Amino acid sequence: MKIVSSRPDDVSAQQREVLESAGHVVLHVPATQIIPTTPTVPLPLTNFEVIAMMSPRAVAAAWELLEGATPPPVMVVGKATARAATDAGFDVRVVVSETAEMDSLAGELATRVDVGSCASIGARAPRPEFGELLSKRGILHHHYAVYATEPLSWSDEQSEVVRTADLIIVGAPSQWAVVRQVATPTTPLLTMGTTTAALAREDGFHTIAAKESEWWAELLRFLALEEAFGEPIG
Repeated sequence: MKIVSSRPDDVSAQQREVLESAGHVVLHVPATQIIPTTPTVPLPLTNFEVIAMMSPRAVAAAWELLEGATPPPVMVVGKATARAATDAGFDVRVVVSETAEMDSLAGELATRVDVGSCASIGARAPRPEFGELLSKRGILHHHYAVYATEPLSWSDEQSEVVRTADLIIVGAPSQWAVVRQVATPTTPLLTMGTTTAALAREDGFHTIAAKESEWWAELLRFLALEEAFGEPIG
């Protein structure tokens, strides 16, 4: 089976070894690239009572913004972000599933953490509902955009690789926007998050929906390799 990953980051060397040892071909054709951005900093992060980290990439950026100051408690989205934040020394108080909607994130923050202000750290173009819902709850909010996701233009050769794939791994909706232009509707997709899965299904594709933190286990199950390679592999 020819497996194509359209995520910015390639599968790990261990994951590639597992798949190739089972006879699969693994190719990386990224649909998007991550570009660091310089956020506007109206207030130091220490002025906020809690930091909401939207992805593992936000964790390293948070330390840079703190400039050595003691960080406030953090709320994170997804298990991968929780691990990164904990390993980096942050005090993680709330972990919300990466499949949660923005109203759930705001609700968790408003009900489980007694705060009046929140700084979120993540992509340049976050969904606006988060800030709007926090404002409705009387919580002061500012978003620090530390990276941007930009689509990539594929060559004819790259497009053909995706078009002839037996399985395509797709992460964020921004990746799907590129993949959908060349992918064959009969090709199954392993998608991460409910939003990407819903968009792909609307386009008539069969999807195996997985959480960001569980995509590897779902892939092994799809390939019937779970019994042989069920242990977590980074």
